[in-house]
Amino acid sequence: MRFAVTLLLLAISTGGESRPPLPEGAVELLPAGAAPDAANLPLVIAIHGRGGNPERFGQLVQNCAAGARIVGLRAPDRWEEGFSWLEMPIASAAESPENDRAFTALLQKRVVELRAAIAQTVKARPHCGDPILVGYSQGGALVLALAASAPADFKAQYFEVAGALPASFPFGPNLPNLVGFQGTADRSVPYAEAVATFQRVPKTVTWSLYAYQGAGHDPPRELRSDLGDELRQAYQRACPKP
Repeated sequence: MRFAVTLLLLAISTGGESRPPLPEGAVELLPAGAAPDAANLPLVIAIHGRGGNPERFGQLVQNCAAGARIVGLRAPDRWEEGFSWLEMPIASAAESPENDRAFTALLQKRVVELRAAIAQTVKARPHCGDPILVGYSQGGALVLALAASAPADFKAQYFEVAGALPASFPFGPNLPNLVGFQGTADRSVPYAEAVATFQRVPKTVTWSLYAYQGAGHDPPRELRSDLGDELRQAYQRACPKP
């Protein structure tokens, strides 16, 4: 069954309790026929890439795996026809130690802001289970950064596409499991940088990286299919069905 996109711009009230609004610029997508206050849906928080926007990336995620409440967050800075989270491209971090440290500082600043936006989104919308974080490109790097610095009291499921972390980004003690997807011919985020990120994870934690031979930065059909399979499993974990 194909699910239509529903954009909700008003705060939801449930049981007489008024919920806070979504973060500024966020876009919400619901499965067709789902009530705005439905509490039996998993919550996906989608983080777009450089030049993207929350609606377009949210629709990509929904097309990969329908059946969830998807909230796309919007980056704060305008970039071409879309928006950007970071002032420098991911690949530039590998050019020098100075760039590496500068990129880490940018990520850490955005992670603080994103944690607040995620907390607001979790409170703003009813859902079942832990939130599911999905990011692409800059959004993928941010999902990796959120996972690498996860606090002990926050639980989520993590998925990233075409992201990598600079070598100087610190890994904390509360690493969650994570699944990544990367093309081997990606010129925007070189495959070697993604592999290096995943190799930093201790063996006690599962960070799995799907590799797509010859694929570039744009997610190929096979990647979208695999992402959909992983997301559907995440939906089931969040909202178990008999």
